[in-house]
Amino acid sequence: IKKLNVNDPSSFAWCPDSQRLVVTQKNAVSICDLSKKIEKNIESQKEDCYWELPVWSCDGKWIAASYRKHDVLDVFTGIRVWNADTGACHIDVKTAVGTLSF
Repeated sequence: IKKLNVNDPSSFAWCPDSQRLVVTQKNAVSICDLSKKIEKNIESQKEDCYWELPVWSCDGKWIAASYRKHDVLDVFTGIRVWNADTGACHIDVKTAVGTLSF
């Protein structure tokens, strides 16, 4: 990968295997596999959704990130967990407005 398709990254995290990088930005979460030179978007939102603080599991099988989302009537935060190989969402926990920490 010579150039990432990331417009405004908010944060990133290296996988424990040092071959993959997860990048968060407004409305998207992407995995960059440096050994295979592949960039895969695992999350994409059309409405305002701010992804932050990505982390990898110790074995590199899972990725988690927090988000802030603004709906018409409410503002909420949450944490989403994906399978790092397939990009499938495994867990989505929505919470009331407040501070989240891992």
